[in-house]
Amino acid sequence: MYMASRQLDFQSFVDRLTFAMQFVQDACFGASSPPTIMVISLYKHDGILQFNRLVLTGSIAVLNKVAIEQLQLAAARNRMVAKLWTVFEKAGVLMGRWLLR
Repeated sequence: MYMASRQLDFQSFVDRLTFAMQFVQDACFGASSPPTIMVISLYKHDGILQFNRLVLTGSIAVLNKVAIEQLQLAAARNRMVAKLWTVFEKAGVLMGRWLLR
């Protein structure tokens, strides 16, 4: 009885893992993993932006940092402009699918 229960648990685990992998591929336009996207704030007017293997500093990183801050504040205030976040998020995942892998 214990062995049958253990096999059932393992099969359940495999089913959940398969579902999770399919979810990642569906959400990431067929990629096996999401892109690595990070923006790190280095005080008010400086930052670092990483997009997969590309690392940028300076103005472009600061612009991304400000955009993230403003869109997240707008989302917290339930403003319509926060819908842009979804567009930017999908664009980042789509670009990560083919660029700089």
